[in-house]
Amino acid sequence: MWIALCQHDGDRSAAADTLAQVWKKDRANMRADVDLWVDELLDAGLLRHEP
Repeated sequence: MWIALCQHDGDRSAAADTLAQVWKKDRANMRADVDLWVDELLDAGLLRHEP
């Protein structure tokens, strides 16, 4: 997930689409998984938003 986010400059939707395709997962479910993971990293202070 981290690599996909980096490849897409932090764009969660694009990263989720890439991962869904590679891992043969449903796009909506993959987006929910990426959102959950990113939110957990933000809450833990391991990730931050930059404009």
